[in-house]
Amino acid sequence: MYRIFCLAGKSGTGKDTLSEALLRAPELKLARLVLHTTRPRRPNETDGESYHFLSPGALEALIAERGLVERRDYHTALGLWSYCTLPDGGPVTSHRLAVTPLPALAAYRAHFGAESVVPLYIEVPDGQRLLRAAEREALSGQPCYAEVCRRYLADEEDFSAEKLSACGIGRVFVNGALDVCVNELTEYIAQYI
Repeated sequence: MYRIFCLAGKSGTGKDTLSEALLRAPELKLARLVLHTTRPRRPNETDGESYHFLSPGALEALIAERGLVERRDYHTALGLWSYCTLPDGGPVTSHRLAVTPLPALAAYRAHFGAESVVPLYIEVPDGQRLLRAAEREALSGQPCYAEVCRRYLADEEDFSAEKLSACGIGRVFVNGALDVCVNELTEYIAQYI
């Protein structure tokens, strides 16, 4: 059985950095599950690798054509941004790694089956993740710190203990030291492969 490993955590917990390290781990042989979004591409992102970046109209056309696994719409400080997962259209032939918020994780469990979806919940102390998010935003070319604040406050509600439990999250990985966290995640994922 092929599984979807879902990195979830509040903004600024290092999910993208951890996902890159896990995708490079030869013993795991993970493939990226690439989501679709209407948000603007950041300077360090590549279309088709980080996300499939689409205009709102193009996204709606693709959903009409292929169907939908899950979708989230966010009213941000910079406008409406949509994120979604579309069906692959064929059999899954490798384990996948996705960076997902809790609503997507819950939708994956409903769509693919709870036994096929393995949550990997990442935590970082609040002050540290707020600094990381602000530093990342500063590199964006057009920083919008109001959006950093909106995401930070939304995370407090989105990652409540009740919501974590409902998504089957029992294990927490603390990303204090990157190498340690990557090793812990690698060992954990290897148990399912």
